[in-house]
Amino acid sequence: MLKNNYNNLKNVSFDDNIVIHELEDTIDNKFFEVIRDRYEDIKFRGGGCTVIDYDGKKVNLKNAKIWLNNNGNYVKPKDYDICDFCSSIINFFR
Repeated sequence: MLKNNYNNLKNVSFDDNIVIHELEDTIDNKFFEVIRDRYEDIKFRGGGCTVIDYDGKKVNLKNAKIWLNNNGNYVKPKDYDICDFCSSIINFFR
């Protein structure tokens, strides 16, 4: 079956192949841009920096999920601020 799929790919017309190739380049460029931005974030803040993960949990930056905005750009997780945590506890008891 794999051979049949390969044969189908060989039969793609030249125009379709150009469109697919351009799409793959766009996806690859965006993927590498996100990876680069994440690497720079970890390099700048440190992998052990405590952040708020996508699901609201406190984690180290190196373990945080990679999330993207609607444009597909990397979103830096918010720094965990102990003062915010203390404020939320105080507000809970008010």
